Amino acid sequence: MLLDSHVALAALRDESRLGARTRTRLQSDTVFVSAASAWELTIKVRTGRLEFTEPLGQMLAESGFRHLPVLVEHGLRIGEVEGLPHGDPFDRLLLTQAHVEGVDFLTWDRQILAAGLPFVRDARE
Repeated sequence: MLLDSHVALAALRDESRLGARTRTRLQSDTVFVSAASAWELTIKVRTGRLEFTEPLGQMLAESGFRHLPVLVEHGLRIGEVEGLPHGDPFDRLLLTQAHVEGVDFLTWDRQILAAGLPFVRDARE
């Protein structure tokens, strides 16, 4: 499964917003965090919208999550995921990565969940 950036952040911080099913999957499934999420979270740190007690890279390295690079194929197939109500480039890229790699995408973004994409799962469950 691939985690949306906010879900990865919640998992790193062990936040209670993660549902029981998601917590179980985090322990038993292969969990990917995209390079795009690292980029997005780093931008938020640099602009003062987010703070960490430890360096993000260290937190990701210690998490046990597998890193998913952004590949040329992901960029070329960005238009394959249709039905998103907004054009956030990070969301679009993350959804494309999940689609291309054939993994579930965990989020609690209401707009993404409402799009009805078959590989999207609610991380609050």
